[in-house]
Formats: sequence, structure tokens, C-alpha cells
Amino acid sequence: MELDDTTVIERVARVLMYGDSQEIYAVKELDRRLSRPFIKPFFTTCDVGGGNGVDAIPFAYLSDSSFLLEKNKEALSIAKDTAAKLGVKSKMVFVRCSALNLPFKNEVFNLVSSFSVLDHVPGEKSHQLAIDEMARVTCNFGYVVVTVPNKLFIVGVIARKIIQLMGNPGMEKHFAPKEIERTMLSVGLKPLFFDAKYPTKIDKYIVGFHLPKFMMAVPAIILQPFIRICERIFFQLEKGPFRKCGARMGYTSQKRST
Repeated sequence: MELDDTTVIERVARVLMYGDSQEIYAVKELDRRLSRPFIKPFFTTCDVGGGNGVDAIPFAYLSDSSFLLEKNKEALSIAKDTAAKLGVKSKMVFVRCSALNLPFKNEVFNLVSSFSVLDHVPGEKSHQLAIDEMARVTCNFGYVVVTVPNKLFIVGVIARKIIQLMGNPGMEKHFAPKEIERTMLSVGLKPLFFDAKYPTKIDKYIVGFHLPKFMMAVPAIILQPFIRICERIFFQLEKGPFRKCGARMGYTSQKRST
């Protein structure tokens, strides 16, 4: 099953009926950069809060087996159907559970990922518990990959504040890089790589989630040029000293038990 990432993402996006596979490919770039280089063919991988399988299914192409953990029953069902259509269901295990209580023994997986999940887990202590659980089920010298919204991305922080002031409190939390690093270190995870990503491809999901609803009523002839300008600005920022301030950031860490 030697397929390049672009082909895999296109297949998954097509079956999941995403409108534009290139948008999904761009949005998931940070997750790929932090996880793909570490996955070996003999690995057992685990994607925590993996939704409809947009990450766990590609992992099945790269590893020996891929576990998808998801609390939402409907999303899990979609993931199963998608995996079956793509011919990788036999390499996958689907488990309905919470990120705060993983139903596995210690040191089961070679790589555990959590992509934009912690920001939707309510409660400060819950974030620590979720990472603790991920570390617990990871083999010694295995990897834990976490991505979250970046508190250093001021545009995103301001946008969420505006939305909250307009009556939509939401649960999304922004994290500072050092905050995630300290949490990982506290449970025996050694951060190896840090990376951040600006939204250089701003799709409808990003616009709808991060901008006030009245912005969606702005005519496309006005909104689209504004979005394209923002994309160009973010693209340039990624090349410079502001790289760590990207909208989403994350760490690849390694478990090193003493």
C-alpha cells in the first residue's frame, strides 16, 4: 500500500465528501509534518479524538495497525464506512471513548496523536489528564504528537474574543507553546520538535468557525479577495521570525521512562 500523502488525502477527502481535497491537505499540513516522519511500517498508531478518520485512516496506510478513538458515535460510524470503502478497515480498530479515560493497558502504542482535540476538552485539569493518558498508553521511546490553537496567534485570539462577546462562548482554548511543553515534561514526554502553521489556505470551515456570523453575509466578491490577501500575508509570515506564532502549533515528543 505504498501511496504518497497527496493520493491518500485525496482518497479520504473524496469518500468523506469534502468539497476540496486540496483544502484538507493544506489544513492538515502541520499534523503531517509532526507525525508522518516518525511512523514506521511496524508501528501501532492511535489517533485520540480522531473524528471521522481523516488522520487515522491515512495512518493505516503507513503503519501495521491504526486505532481510532472517538467519543462521537456518528463520526465513528462514518470512519468505519470510509475505512471499508478504502480497503483499510482490516488494519483499523475503532473505539468509542473519552480522551480522559483511554481503555488500554500501559505502553500499547508506538505513536499516539491528538490533533486539535485538547482545545475542546473543558477544564484546565482535563488537559493535563488527557496528555497523561496519552503518555501512559505510549510505549517507552514511542511518540506523542499534539496540536492545538496557538495563543501567540493574536488574530485568532482576538477573533474568538469577539465571537464570545457576541454570545457564543464556545469551548475552544488557545495554548501557549511553553504551556504544552511543561505539561509534556511533567508526564515523562521529552519534546523533540515544535512547529506552527498559519492558515495559508483559508477554507469555508476556517471562515465559519473563526469569524463572526455576520461576516458570512458579506458578498463573496468582497470577502474572497480579502481572504486571498490574508493567505499571502500568512504565507510570508511563515518564512520569517514570526513562524512560531502560527494559528496552530504542536509538538512531537518522545516517551523516555527512567
